[in-house]
Amino acid sequence: MTEKEEPIYVGVENPVEIRRALLESSKSLIKILQENESRRQRREQKHKFVVELKSKIKEINQLIIHLKSELPKIKMSSLPKKAKPEPVVPVVKKEIKLLPKPKPKPIRLSEAQELEKELHDIESKLSRLG
Repeated sequence: MTEKEEPIYVGVENPVEIRRALLESSKSLIKILQENESRRQRREQKHKFVVELKSKIKEINQLIIHLKSELPKIKMSSLPKKAKPEPVVPVVKKEIKLLPKPKPKPIRLSEAQELEKELHDIESKLSRLG
C-alpha cells in the first residue's frame, strides 16, 4: 500500500538572525573569491613578465655575441698599461626614480564584475534586515 506522505514543517527560531548570518557568510565568501581572482591575475601577469624578461635577455646575449664577432681581435698584452688616477671628488650616488607599476589588466573582467554585483546585493539585503 502506498500512502502519500505529508510534508513536515519545522519552526525556525530567529529566522532574521539566521538569514543575516547566511548573508554575512556569503559576503565573506565573495570577498575571498575576489582576492583569489586578484592573486590569479597577478600570478599570470608575473609569468608574462618573466617570459618577456627571458626573451629580452636572450636577445641581449645574441647582440653581445654579434658585437664580439664584429670587434677586431687584439691581445690584451699588446695594449699599453695606464695608471688609474685616483678620484679627487667623492662619488655622488644618483637617486633612481622608480617607474610606476602598470596596472594589471583584468583578464576575466566579467567574473570580477559578477562578484562585485553579488557583494552589493548581499550588502543591500543586510541593510534591509537590520
